[in-house]
Amino acid sequence: MIKDSEHEELSETVDSSKMHTGRLAMELAAEKKRLAQELEEFQGEYDDIKPLTPSET
Repeated sequence: MIKDSEHEELSETVDSSKMHTGRLAMELAAEKKRLAQELEEFQGEYDDIKPLTPSET
């Protein structure tokens, strides 16, 4: 049987874990968005400089 103080402590730990998980998810989403934008920029640069002549001549 869990005492009230142990239950409150466990509840606080779970709430804290949820906060950290939520913050981590937000940070990961922001990083994913940044990387997607960076990839798009690099893809555009590659498209601009890739060889225009056919390779099988």
